[in-house]
Amino acid sequence: MSMAAVQVLYAGYILVVHYRDSSRKASVTSLLLDTWVMIAYIGFMMWQAGGHAGALVPLFLIPTAVSAIGHTRRLAVFNVTLICAVMLSLYWPELNQHNAARIVSELVVYGFLLVMIATLVGGFKLDNLLASGQLRRLMDRDELTGLLNMPAFNRLGAQVHQRTRRNGEPLSLMIVDIQNLNAINDAQGMDAGNQALKAVGSVIVRMIRDTDLAARFGGDEYILMLPSADRVKAEEIGQRLRNGVNQTSLELRGVVKKVTVNVGVATYPRDGEALSELVQEANRAMYRDKELRRPAAKT
Repeated sequence: MSMAAVQVLYAGYILVVHYRDSSRKASVTSLLLDTWVMIAYIGFMMWQAGGHAGALVPLFLIPTAVSAIGHTRRLAVFNVTLICAVMLSLYWPELNQHNAARIVSELVVYGFLLVMIATLVGGFKLDNLLASGQLRRLMDRDELTGLLNMPAFNRLGAQVHQRTRRNGEPLSLMIVDIQNLNAINDAQGMDAGNQALKAVGSVIVRMIRDTDLAARFGGDEYILMLPSADRVKAEEIGQRLRNGVNQTSLELRGVVKKVTVNVGVATYPRDGEALSELVQEANRAMYRDKELRRPAAKT
């Protein structure tokens, strides 16, 4: 088979497999097939161009890098071994008892270098994944409470809301407000207010389920999204949260203070279809709760 025919076949493979369906997602199997086809293509082109001494030898770095990025470490090592086997087949016509040791040693060194490159590329990929994951987590969190910030809550909440509407499941939103946080700030200072915010945030983390979302909503408010929670379940979670906060005491500049919260709940689809409608209704419910509990807060 001529070099031109192989180039046409390889180009046809790329066009059919990768460009016929633009929505096709790469899997481990497809990446492995791509790598093997690439190794075979480079090996054939090297054989046509002059064997192992050809200028195409460095092209084996490409499938090595692809293996390191897209495959497990074992598959990457296997592909490097396959490359060395292809190189041995190119050496084979001139292999004899006088040069066998030299050729084998060259292949071992070449294979070792490819493994080193695969390890470096794979490590760089892993570092990037870890760094990007850590950066995403840092960007998604409120610095003071460790809860989600509002951009992250809006992004994740929209996904939950869309899934809820598609599956016809209930969904509740909750607004939690710290009573008299401004008074704490004025009397004890901002550090005391921050301590109260952290304490309530810790209670929220303990009380909610793994599937729930919780975020710092404003200066003294939090917002929670409770998937698959109807009105009764949401009110139950709200009461547990209120009790948990009531049982929390803070020592602020030598003074023991109790922190209390107001809670408002809105449920989809009873109180609204859109998230903005649920937020508004939950906020109104929180203010009604605040009015009902204001006399108790004064005593």
